[in-house]
Amino acid sequence: MPIGGNNTEPHKKRSNKKRTLKQTSKSKRRITEKNEAKNSKKMLVMNVLSDATLENDRIEQYKELRRQRYSEARQQAIETIVEKMKKTTYYPREINDDLTR
Repeated sequence: MPIGGNNTEPHKKRSNKKRTLKQTSKSKRRITEKNEAKNSKKMLVMNVLSDATLENDRIEQYKELRRQRYSEARQQAIETIVEKMKKTTYYPREINDDLTR
């Protein structure tokens, strides 16, 4: 555009076409459903109970489930790393067998 503000190019007109709704694939829907389920488990402040003892029990149960999820995720990450190492690194047979135990 020239400095004077006179633009010699014609303006583009907007299309009157209606945009179609983007459809999500099944895998994306499944991932979203899993995340929603996890989010409902993670929400500590949901369903707060008025009874102090029941509320403490609920919090303890929440913490236990959280620890379990974290340990499962950590174990899965370790297994993934070991599998990647097996593919990229040469190990003698004895060491390779020890890693799988």
